[in-house]
Amino acid sequence: MFNLGQLYGFTSKNNDELQVLQEALDEVRGDFLHASTLQLQVYLSTILTIMGKMHVSQYSSQIANVASGDKGKCTVAIALCEEALSILRTHLQYGMAAQTLTVLASAHSNFDMFDEARSTLKEALDLSCRYNGKESTEVAVCHQRMAFICQEQAEAIRKQVDMHLEYMLINSMRHYHSRGSRVLVEGLQKTSSTRESKASW
Repeated sequence: MFNLGQLYGFTSKNNDELQVLQEALDEVRGDFLHASTLQLQVYLSTILTIMGKMHVSQYSSQIANVASGDKGKCTVAIALCEEALSILRTHLQYGMAAQTLTVLASAHSNFDMFDEARSTLKEALDLSCRYNGKESTEVAVCHQRMAFICQEQAEAIRKQVDMHLEYMLINSMRHYHSRGSRVLVEGLQKTSSTRESKASW
């Protein structure tokens, strides 16, 4: 059975992080064939959560450098976190579940699923308050993430409103100035000065 301390040491190699974690995950799953203990279950949920967090981090790094990222990474992260949560809830490991829920909320927000993200983070906040205290680092992280997600949702709403207004403006212009429409022009006066000046040439 692997040692989690060594696992964290291995993950300092950026290119090998997920490979090392996958190998550890396979090892733990293999041990389940012989004995499924609480310790193994906790190890498994920890690995799943770390892998989910890494996928979310990789997606965040992508969108920071290019116009769009691989949202498939967020899909994988959601699946990993949900499996971890199932294990943690079964064994009443709610303190650890709060950390996994925070990662899951980040994955949801990357899909613009802001209501789902806030609901998930609210559950994480409640669990963190219960098991770590209202004035703890874990609770502070939940509040910080909640504020960030609310800001993201507000920006997304503003963007949708701007797009709607632009669409309405363009369509109204097309309606009033479409080809073949009649236009009334007022204020123009016919003068003969131009013709006279040309005649004098």
